[in-house]
Amino acid sequence: MGQQYAGTMTPEDAAAALGISVDATDSEIQRAFKLRARDSHPDLVGGPLPERGARSAEDFIRITAARDTLLQARHSSTAAAQAVHESTGRPRHRRISWQAMAAWLSVVVVAAFVSIGGAELPFTVAEPLVRFAVLTLGLVGFAITGKRVYFVLIALAIIVTAVLAITFTTLGALLGMFILSAPVIGLVLAGRAQRASDLRLGKQPTTSEPQ
Repeated sequence: MGQQYAGTMTPEDAAAALGISVDATDSEIQRAFKLRARDSHPDLVGGPLPERGARSAEDFIRITAARDTLLQARHSSTAAAQAVHESTGRPRHRRISWQAMAAWLSVVVVAAFVSIGGAELPFTVAEPLVRFAVLTLGLVGFAITGKRVYFVLIALAIIVTAVLAITFTTLGALLGMFILSAPVIGLVLAGRAQRASDLRLGKQPTTSEPQ
């Protein structure tokens, strides 16, 4: 007898059957169902007339279906809202753009020219070129992937540059170090954010290209 209601009752029809609003809470739905059940449960209603008992049984089946329909609709909407919240509530970190990367690297190039051109080179010109190349590789790699190996390259290049700047103190070397601080901080922060995002998503830092 209850098959006529299975899958065919809308939330609006179910709410009307229970005498409540369609957006009623779970407790309101259960309370309305219990009140209606007292008046229609076959074990509580019936009497000497068989047709009255049959009608009560059908009413009980209908309000049971109404309760189940409203509860299912509420739980489905709650699950959908939760899925939307999880997908939008914690937005994924957007990797550093190529425009930002190019801007920071242009500052690194300026710092390299200032350091090389304004300092007495203790070795050949190849040494600072190689040092700044290692630093650039480390900055780019760490900003994109957040991998520690690139951070190690950054640290080594910065330490060597600082030692040489202090040992062979010149205005150009110190000015180059000052200029270099901005892109180093900017790209390292981008790499840390990328690493934190990857770890938060439960995966290892990737080597995919920035968006």
